Amino acid sequence: MGQYDALITALEITSLYNSSVTGSKRDLKWIALKSPGFEIAQKLFPMKQKDLYSSKAFVILLYLSSYHWRTLETIRREEKTLEKIKDDYIEMADHILERLVGQPQLDSEDLILETLLATPRYLKNVLRGGITFEMAIYRGYFINTNDNDSAVPLMSCLMIEKWARRNRRQNFLALLLSKLFSLDTQGTDWYTYEKFHGIWEAIRRYVLVNMSAKNTMTITEIYNNLGQISNNFENQQIKLETNMSPCMDYYHIDQLKEKIYEKNGGLKDSSALSKVYILGGRNPGFDIVIFHKNPVTQEIILITINTKFSTEDTIQEITEITENRNLTLQTLAAKEPKIDRNVYYVAVCWRKNRQYRTIPENTIILTKDELTEIYSSLKQRPQLHFDIPEVKNVLG
Repeated sequence: MGQYDALITALEITSLYNSSVTGSKRDLKWIALKSPGFEIAQKLFPMKQKDLYSSKAFVILLYLSSYHWRTLETIRREEKTLEKIKDDYIEMADHILERLVGQPQLDSEDLILETLLATPRYLKNVLRGGITFEMAIYRGYFINTNDNDSAVPLMSCLMIEKWARRNRRQNFLALLLSKLFSLDTQGTDWYTYEKFHGIWEAIRRYVLVNMSAKNTMTITEIYNNLGQISNNFENQQIKLETNMSPCMDYYHIDQLKEKIYEKNGGLKDSSALSKVYILGGRNPGFDIVIFHKNPVTQEIILITINTKFSTEDTIQEITEITENRNLTLQTLAAKEPKIDRNVYYVAVCWRKNRQYRTIPENTIILTKDELTEIYSSLKQRPQLHFDIPEVKNVLG
């Protein structure tokens, strides 16, 4: 830089502000501070407060803060108070949110819908909340500090959770988000990831219906057309219900057959169209099933989902995916060609990414890269990051 230039660092500056000139013709160079990540963020806190900083509630708080510098500074400043409530995550989160300097108040779901849509926006784009992407960053709603002209708007999970808890009695999206965040305080079991993804599927459909102003779309559009699909994938149109709730009342497809799903591919109870059935790992072939209608033929379309979570450097072999899909069809007793054609299989693999040469018919494979993108701000959920030893030791 020249002799009279100035270099300024800031939290809320995007690439749009990376250079400006003062009235006296001085160049100002703006640099946005980057989010440090868990390992670096944890080192900011002294070991003298070891009981606090190794508590489960604190690790959750640190993750859901998305490591925004302003939040980290507030956590350090309030460590004495946090020490007294170190076992209560909700109380800790409330305390920090109330003391964040310049913390904006979310008055509606508009900006939350923008981040959960997980679609890139240009900085000049006017968002659903009536302000531009750049202004939403400047005011502190979004935490993006990347250097691109377009990006998916990212929001601190603490801000989302605060809005959800405040509005869950009168807003359906807030209720769904509260259920998802409650998983963090319930502890981790074998089926936590299945529950997380199942609740996300319900959230995803709410977001798509409200952001697109339509209730029909193709199956791949649910996942932003991400993932790997078979060459002969029949991308049918499906109808989305406005409000879909996660249901964990059944643990095996046989129970659904008895009360909901008919052998001919129909439904005994139309309310099943507004449910995401989370069955858990004991059901053969798949963990989650969602019923939709084809808006043209009125046939029932089944989206069956099998979730695989691993923090190890492993991959899911295509033979395993194929076997699970075949087992899914057998379990559903889909012997008629019509029913077989209407069963779609989604392999959700929070594992190492790989490209598959041959993919079974009507199958979508979503690996960690695609899931990280479509989870958007919700990818910061701490249980998704057990590959970090400090997280696994506390939450495992």
